[in-house]
Amino acid sequence: MYGSLAARHAPSRETLYRLLQQARLKVFDVNLRPPHYSRDVVSYLLNQADVVKLNHHELTEIMGWFGVAPSEETALQWLAERFHLQAVCVTKGADGAVLWVDHQLYFSPSLVVQVQDTIGSGDAFLAALLRGLLLRQAPPNYLAFACAAGA
Repeated sequence: MYGSLAARHAPSRETLYRLLQQARLKVFDVNLRPPHYSRDVVSYLLNQADVVKLNHHELTEIMGWFGVAPSEETALQWLAERFHLQAVCVTKGADGAVLWVDHQLYFSPSLVVQVQDTIGSGDAFLAALLRGLLLRQAPPNYLAFACAAGA
């Protein structure tokens, strides 16, 4: 698993690029944090990925780079086809998440919780999502589990 923040400085970016050549499953957790990314680097990292997780703001920005409407119905499929991805997942905070996998779009609502702190929720979400994906569980089930883990 890697994110765009690992590529913000040349030495770590070059190391990441070398490691990606060796990895069997490459999971890109986008994490766009201005000013620590560029379109070229993010595009390269998307090209290396097998699975991508991003939030709805990141989806809107990336789709804008390519002139594609950021609607969930078309953007996730477009990303999967353009970058040859096994799966694309967009988290939407309190509005749940959507997943494109096996040529289908899935949605899961978020659990209603009283937010104390969001630190780590994205990592918990992604860990649960990857568990289900790797165990070849039914996408609606593991997406719902990931939303619960993230909550």
